[in-house]
Amino acid sequence: MMSPIEKDKVVLLGTRGSCPVSGDKFHKYGGATLSVLVRLGGRPLLIDCGTGMLSLKKNLSSNKKRLPVLISHAHLDHILGLAASSFMFESGNSLDIYGKTITGVVGNNANAGSNSNATGGDIATQIGALFSRPLWPVGLNVFPAKTIFHEIKIDNGTMLNAPEGFSVRVLEGNHPGGVCVFRIEGAGGACEIANGVSADGGTAANAGTNSETQGAPKSLVYCSDCTLDDATFALLKDFAKDCDLLICDGQYSESEWPEYKDFGHSTWNTAVQLAKDCGAKRLRIVHHSPYRTDAELDAFQEVMSAMCEKYRAEAGRPDLYDFSFGCDGEEIIL
Repeated sequence: MMSPIEKDKVVLLGTRGSCPVSGDKFHKYGGATLSVLVRLGGRPLLIDCGTGMLSLKKNLSSNKKRLPVLISHAHLDHILGLAASSFMFESGNSLDIYGKTITGVVGNNANAGSNSNATGGDIATQIGALFSRPLWPVGLNVFPAKTIFHEIKIDNGTMLNAPEGFSVRVLEGNHPGGVCVFRIEGAGGACEIANGVSADGGTAANAGTNSETQGAPKSLVYCSDCTLDDATFALLKDFAKDCDLLICDGQYSESEWPEYKDFGHSTWNTAVQLAKDCGAKRLRIVHHSPYRTDAELDAFQEVMSAMCEKYRAEAGRPDLYDFSFGCDGEEIIL
């Protein structure tokens, strides 16, 4: 019997922005900060390492020991999960962390230990600024899992050293200190399962070899921590064109925007407009404010759902506009 094709999917491990939260008012949408697990063509890829990364292990095959990670930017809420994820405490595991160099950073190389005086702006040094004294007692080199850092190499918007099995395009977003917007596709659109073992080391339900295609490669655009001003909106409209899933910052409401317009984020209304204009099949709004309660997000969702009903009626396409606010643990089949 042929083994089943693994479905391309995305798991929102964490969707909160700025800092993690907890309590009765945040149960539905969750309080963990941004981390997203992508599986395309049977291969896993992690985007950002917020506190949502603490639920990574239960969403990975037990045989998966080496995992590629794309870091959009090294602000605290996007890397804090490295400190406590169970993946980091297992010997034999390793993370290949890809990020961009920025200027003006002084800190410790993340694998150099807490007594290092290394300076510079590569991704290891950016993360090392947190994982060093007095902010943290040890460097990542002390963890049982191995951490390997890679500079994102870009030519004409294409990531030249993308993780195996993935095609990645990179756009510079609009955020203090810089941020990478990623468009990620499976490199081939096929999920090969040989002798019951998938590309990430997981076990298929049945033995045998299956190298069928799932059709055209699925595409994900990850646009967190980005102000969607007119110029950036125009660039992203083309960059995200016809993607299967757009994950987009929508931290603020329209009424809050005048006060927070210089904070490097956007409104959920603008995220909806971008998704509609670029032809995204699905939209999940993330980076929820740490003050945003379930009740508030539910109220926003009601408004958004009414907007989508109108869009579907105008287009005569009841299958379009799967738009919603992302929830921690949500699994999206592409």
